[in-house]
This record gives sequence, C-alpha cells and structure tokens, in this order.
Amino acid sequence: MASAPGAALPWAAPARAACQAAEAEEEPKPLAIEAVGLAIGGRIEVCWNVEPAEGEPYSKWWGARVLRQAAAAAAAAEPDAPAGPSYVIVYDTDEGFDAEERTVQLLSRHELLDLEDGDPLHWRREGEEWEPPEEATLQDLVQSLPDDASLCAAEAEALSEMDAATQRRVAAAFREYTDCFKEYIRDKVEAAAAAGEEFVITAGMVAEFKTRHSARMERGPAGGSDL
Repeated sequence: MASAPGAALPWAAPARAACQAAEAEEEPKPLAIEAVGLAIGGRIEVCWNVEPAEGEPYSKWWGARVLRQAAAAAAAAEPDAPAGPSYVIVYDTDEGFDAEERTVQLLSRHELLDLEDGDPLHWRREGEEWEPPEEATLQDLVQSLPDDASLCAAEAEALSEMDAATQRRVAAAFREYTDCFKEYIRDKVEAAAAAGEEFVITAGMVAEFKTRHSARMERGPAGGSDL
C-alpha cells in the first residue's frame, strides 16, 4: 500500500500466522477461491501488526478486495511459492495510506501467503468475527505448570489408591509420556532457533503431539519414535 508522504508502511512487521497448528508433512497447497467460499470481487480482511511511528504496535484487520486471478508468471517469479493458483488483492485506503495491490495465495480458510513478502498472514471474510488463536510462549507454559512439590504430592495421592503392580505401570507410562513430550518440545525449540524464529507453543502442537504419541503407543516399542 503506497504510503502518504513521510509515513512508513503500516506493515513493517506483519502478523505472522500463529495458527500453524500441527506441522504438516507436506507444504500446504494453495487453494482456489471457490474452495474457501470466495469469488472474484469478494471482500476479505487481513490481519496485520501495525507499528506506528509513535505509540504501541497494534493488530488491525485491513480490508481488501479480491481483484483478479494472478498470471501464472507472477507466482512463478517467487521461487519459494508453492505451485497453485494465486490472486491479486487490493487493500483499502485507510489511515492515510493509498490502496495497494498484493499477490497472494490462499492456503486455508484463514491463512494466506503474501508472495511479495513471503509472509503467512491470517485472513477472514468481511463480516466474520473469527480471530486467530492466541499463542502461548514457552515462558507462559512454564509459569502455568505446578511446581515439583505439588506434582509429587498429587502423584503420591493418586498412586496410593492403587496396588503395587498398577503403581509401577502408571509411573512408567507417565515417565515415558513426559520424556516424549520433552523430546518433542526440544526438537521444536531447536527448529525455531535454526530458523531464527521465536518459539511458541500452540494448541495445534499439543494436538499433534497427542496424535503422534497415540500412534506410537499403538505400534508398540518396536515401532520406534517419530516424535
């Protein structure tokens, strides 16, 4: 979006899509607008983090219209863009900024990829009240966990009602589960650090871990670990 004289573009730091829930085995494939309930001329809103010259950053749903399907050459010019349909959207004039056209790919009903910046962003149809899921940082997670003394007390109380054999099985299963979760989180932290990104835990990650762990339990010890 072309800026007014002396003003900086509002999306100096676009809001990266936080709902990269479970990491897919394959790259997401761009969707046709019909697959997400849109049409040429349809209205959408895209979530940006606005960093004003003065004051605190804030999130804003920026209105836009789907202008046309982009020429194949436009997407092909972006080496990291996944193969699939791309579209030109035009952002509304707002807050002193002129309208601006951008080429995007729709990755899901609430996520798009800006091909010019390479940034995944949240979007919604105009009039929707959908909001991105809140992110939980590792620090938030740690602070929300009970301390060791509380955990030991709760474990002892629960185990005291079981016979010795059951206690051993439950304790072993709990240790295995927590070890797997630590391994999973460690891999995520290392991957985020290697990519130069801040690590956050999302609800999708928890769901992904549960699915993988359940599959591992079904395979049994011989199945190995894919966490």
